[in-house]
Amino acid sequence: MIKTYDNSFTPFSRIISKFLSKEAAGSQVDGEINAVGNYSSVAGTFFIKPPVGKIYIINKLTVHIGDTGAFHGGGYGAQSSPLTNGINIGIATGAVTSFLTSKPIKAHTEFTAYTGQAQYNTWSTGDNDYTATWDFLANGAPIVIDGDLVQLFGAILSDNFSHLAKHLFHVKGLEITK
Repeated sequence: MIKTYDNSFTPFSRIISKFLSKEAAGSQVDGEINAVGNYSSVAGTFFIKPPVGKIYIINKLTVHIGDTGAFHGGGYGAQSSPLTNGINIGIATGAVTSFLTSKPIKAHTEFTAYTGQAQYNTWSTGDNDYTATWDFLANGAPIVIDGDLVQLFGAILSDNFSHLAKHLFHVKGLEITK
């Protein structure tokens, strides 16, 4: 059976496939997508925000972690210990943030509790990697953020991620013009 969707209710929509990018001085820095760095003193915020007049409907979030060593189940990447503060994922409207997770994620395997699916790859050369995909549609409803309400969707990092080779957050969904 082929499922069809009536898209006639929107004046215009297009598919989005974007990485969350870093915030600097209150605005988004396009291109800074690799969340490798030390955010223990000052939190790193990686987010996506629709422009005024647009709505983003986010269907999936994929987290990709690359590290040079073997990953530890209770740690983050090849680091054997869990993160101290963890990663919060949520929606912000002004100064109010609604987190999607009940507690900060402190081990990469904790993403699986929310995503239900993850993949770990080891390679004979190069970085090992872990990928978890959170399918919001499969969990009940997409994430909707509105540019007119100055809403954003993002990840707040408050630990040292300098040991990682790669740390990416990627979203897929739709952009709707109001």
